Amino acid sequence: MPYPNERAGFSAIEDLERRRIIDAFGDKLAQGESHPRKPLPNFQPFTRSTPRPVVVALDGSNIYHRIPARLPATEAGLLSISIVRIDVERLLNLAQLPKSGATDPVELRSTEDSSTLQMALPGRNARSVDGQLSRDWFRTTIQEALESGNYGRESLALTLHALLDGQRNIKCPNLDCNSSPLTPPPNAMRSQCDACGQDVLLADSLRAQEIFDDHQPCGDAHGRIREAFEILSLMNLLRGLVETESGRRALARIAFVLDGPLAAFSTIAVLQRGVLRELTRIENLLSPERLLVMSAVKTGTFVQHFSELDEAPAPDSRIPNGRAFLPDDDYIRENIIARTTDQPWGEITYFGRPLVVKTDEGQRLFLNVAQPEASPPLTNAAAPRVLDEAIATAARLGIGRHEFLPLRRAHAKAAIPLRVGSKIIESLAGS
Repeated sequence: MPYPNERAGFSAIEDLERRRIIDAFGDKLAQGESHPRKPLPNFQPFTRSTPRPVVVALDGSNIYHRIPARLPATEAGLLSISIVRIDVERLLNLAQLPKSGATDPVELRSTEDSSTLQMALPGRNARSVDGQLSRDWFRTTIQEALESGNYGRESLALTLHALLDGQRNIKCPNLDCNSSPLTPPPNAMRSQCDACGQDVLLADSLRAQEIFDDHQPCGDAHGRIREAFEILSLMNLLRGLVETESGRRALARIAFVLDGPLAAFSTIAVLQRGVLRELTRIENLLSPERLLVMSAVKTGTFVQHFSELDEAPAPDSRIPNGRAFLPDDDYIRENIIARTTDQPWGEITYFGRPLVVKTDEGQRLFLNVAQPEASPPLTNAAAPRVLDEAIATAARLGIGRHEFLPLRRAHAKAAIPLRVGSKIIESLAGS
């Protein structure tokens, strides 16, 4: 690792060249084998449908950094969740700047409304002035955010209660106790462990405290809380809207879009079952209208796979424009993620299914689409009823090189710049 402001020179490159190290290695390197191109899966022309006129996009961001001049090493994090409502009809009718062809940023912002939830979270060795150790302070900070935060008609805490629906998943937060108390009953955000008397918080059901450790950075625990709050914010908003007639009319016009897969991984996988149940309940209340929840995935194994399929004879050229493909479990297991168990892919973590779209303009979008009318595993179900609307909405908003405009705008609202966020945490050194 270089020292600050140290720049690499060319001495090492000159030595490699002088010693012919690369040439000698190349002489020994076997020629690459010629493999036949993988056949394209059954990409189908998609039906031209009516897109949703409004998109609500959700994205989160978090920064984890050390507070200087503190021993033992003391760290903290910042978390931001943003919801952006975009008037798609108005957006697509905006005039473009004559020279660049871009949209005037001021006009672009005029098509949006946004709301942001933010919090500071303690990391390792960050103790509070009232005597809480870092892990307990982490737990209570999440609890307070659950109780105070809301985008709909109820707190995020009540939304979490509804998703858990009495699941016995809380392990006693006392590290010396192996008891697993019940989730707190409705409207009781706190309880006590019957075995040791330790306070048990509703926040403990997210289990992020189980991977919080003062002996190592706690960025993973912070990341799980960000993912949990993204899901809870979405469900909080949906549950609030479906309770009123005007809200149900709005739900039929809106496409809800999350950043990343429609899934709950690791400690927060406990949310998946409740999310599936709630999406089905809301869909039934909307009938005959339909709920449209989807996400856009920018990186990962699936994105890489379809990028490679689209490479020959040139990048982004093999999959025809105006086509879409729904990978089923067999395709995923045979081509993307090897089967290691008999369990279908995504059955216990995903609440949406993969979809690949190549728009008429050539953007390749990898989406997840919720399917409230089906039971897991979703990859073995028939095509989602909202498939055509999802494709029409996404295809309209594909921009640049395989990017999805709503998530770019949501990220712009939520993102905490790494350098600025780090400086903010470093400013705590004098506290």
